[in-house]
Amino acid sequence: MSCFFAITTRDRIYLVADNRRRIFGRAGERAFDGAVLLDDARKICRVCDSFWVAGTGLHEFLVRMVEEIRSAWIPREGREGPDLKDLLTLRTWEETCRKIHGEAVTECRRAWERTKAGVWDPGESRGEILLAFLPQDRHPVLLHGKSGEDFVLSRHYGPGRVIVSSLSSSGDGFPDRELSARLEWVARELLKSDPSDEIRRAYDLLPPLLGFVSEIMPREVSACGDLVVIHPGGYEWWLF
Repeated sequence: MSCFFAITTRDRIYLVADNRRRIFGRAGERAFDGAVLLDDARKICRVCDSFWVAGTGLHEFLVRMVEEIRSAWIPREGREGPDLKDLLTLRTWEETCRKIHGEAVTECRRAWERTKAGVWDPGESRGEILLAFLPQDRHPVLLHGKSGEDFVLSRHYGPGRVIVSSLSSSGDGFPDRELSARLEWVARELLKSDPSDEIRRAYDLLPPLLGFVSEIMPREVSACGDLVVIHPGGYEWWLF
């Protein structure tokens, strides 16, 4: 288990993810869990300044998806990132998510069997992905998909949007609903803020929400994490 969430304002996207990662031990040892306190378990990955990807579940799935997205867009015509019409060609990316997630599960299960890593089965791992993009028109775009929903990507445009990765078994229980409600409040507060003060306020308000989740799920989610802000001038990235 791990956690990410995102909110959008007028022309900014705020992404937060925790740093907890499950790591397999050496052959013959059991797997072990731990909170990674620096940036070793990055769950928010840069495609280009205006385009970032966050994920939960198997780390290999996120890494491969980012590589696939980079290879598809960055070299093409010398562009730094995708056009919005490219990003919204969803069918291909949904199929890619399904394919890469299936491959990651297969490889992780082999490692799990080799290391005798206890009762946890990688095949039971839920995967989620979030594509966050700020196009030239500065209207934020979020695309969100879940393995339990066959990675059908939902689209979210404009300011005041909130995305929360699934935390309860159903994805809509506690603490999912509570975290979403708190994020909606933060989004309203940031939309009322002076633009010059918005990022500072976000840094004050968002990290404590990851702490809230960690208190409820201390073995699954860490209170430390990453905060990425995508804005018209580029991006800012902090560890907390």
